[in-house]
Amino acid sequence: MEEIKIMKLACKRHEFQTFCNHSPTALGWKAESASERIQQRFRALEIKSDFHMHTNFTDGDSSVQDMIRAANEKGLAKIAITEHIRAGSPWVDKYIEAVENGRKSSGSAVILGFETKLLDMNGTLDISKSAENRAELIVCSLHRIPGLNIMEGDTTIQKLDPHKTKEVYLEALRAICRNKSVDIIGHPFDLLHKFNITMPDETEMHNLASFIGAHGKAVEINTNYCVPPPEFIRICRFHGVKFSIGSDAHHASKVGDISWALEMLRSAGGNKNDVMDLMRSD
Repeated sequence: MEEIKIMKLACKRHEFQTFCNHSPTALGWKAESASERIQQRFRALEIKSDFHMHTNFTDGDSSVQDMIRAANEKGLAKIAITEHIRAGSPWVDKYIEAVENGRKSSGSAVILGFETKLLDMNGTLDISKSAENRAELIVCSLHRIPGLNIMEGDTTIQKLDPHKTKEVYLEALRAICRNKSVDIIGHPFDLLHKFNITMPDETEMHNLASFIGAHGKAVEINTNYCVPPPEFIRICRFHGVKFSIGSDAHHASKVGDISWALEMLRSAGGNKNDVMDLMRSD
């Protein structure tokens, strides 16, 4: 069996290549046992949580109850349902009711969350104050770059200066950090990867991780987008940044699909102590 220096993992939206410092043959594994050994490593981390998922209240295919049922069947100790939200979303009350009813009979702890986006460089979120106050967890993700008014799938970004685009993106991440209501930075760097924009260099990553740590935010390791890269995970650990682990599941069958995220955390020297406690203290 040829040594594996590059682990290629097929994700829902793109294929991500990550350079790993281990290989099954280097560890003395037989080909037929490699997959089992990897799963043993995942179990050894003792992380049985999935902190990012969506339901049919927005773009998911499964109900709140189905997502909770899947978490129970897979033995997850804790999940966060983090529905996409906008300031004018009309379904918030029904969603909150569904989550509260679902967790009454759940064997998994169920956290009421929202995933929102950044509207401007002042840190304004696309969520109503009422929903913000009722949330137990808030994930903020850059589905757009506010300073450039670029959305996912917009080809305009290809005409922009890559260095300037990177600078604006990094400033948007810092704007998220300045908002005290945000708990988690969702799938960081996915837009840079999608648009083939140069990733931050080591110094920029250290500066960003230090800023994130100083503001007490967690960085999501997202299996759906396969981000952030392992070098940023290592740098975040150096600065004491906590992580959240998320499948970004949009169907009950994907709940708990966090193998890639766990492998990235493990390969960066991380363990369960690097994962945040999701229950908000305020």
